[in-house]
Amino acid sequence: MFQGTGVFIDLIGVVNGASFVGWPHPVASGTIVSLIGTGLAAREVRATAYPLPTRLEDVTVTVNGTPAPVYFVSPNQINLQVPYGLKGTWATVRVSNSRGVSNEVQAPLAATSPGVFICAEPQSPFRGCVLHADYSLVSAQNPARPGETVMIWLTGLGELSPAVAAGTANPAAPLAWAVEAPISVLFGGEPAPRVDFTGGAPGLAGLNQINAVIPLST
Repeated sequence: MFQGTGVFIDLIGVVNGASFVGWPHPVASGTIVSLIGTGLAAREVRATAYPLPTRLEDVTVTVNGTPAPVYFVSPNQINLQVPYGLKGTWATVRVSNSRGVSNEVQAPLAATSPGVFICAEPQSPFRGCVLHADYSLVSAQNPARPGETVMIWLTGLGELSPAVAAGTANPAAPLAWAVEAPISVLFGGEPAPRVDFTGGAPGLAGLNQINAVIPLST
């Protein structure tokens, strides 16, 4: 990890906000991304309502020159949503605050960049955020069953249709579907026999949801 003074983004510090996987893993339009660095903000502050602000405290972030909605800022980390509609092969990120302007950092830009969120448990620190139909978390105490439809929470499915403005909550009606389809889901290496929905998780910004059936052979 590279270090700097002032307002500084680590040169490999643009990472998927769910998986925390970074370079050379790309980012995609609409993805929740975390920036790692130093001097990024004076203190921790979280956005409290939708639409997410493009200025939180004195902090702004641009991606390819477009202001990005911001969830959270702190001295060493910023969580943001990549704006929709980005074109090209690179995303150039820059942070500004009252103490200065950061270096520019580039991350590869792709149509999709999926990363599944982690809902850790002591006995399973890397358990993905997978939910039953009643929104209870799939866990060792509350396992999913073959043939069941589960919801997977992730980010990075890219553009949605109908279009959703960055920083606003995904709609429940009509649902916003991922444009880049079809999307495959594997359970223990076995493909899901049916994927019922891939798109924006209703009521949340930047969060994606996949509803998939667990194979009977799993």
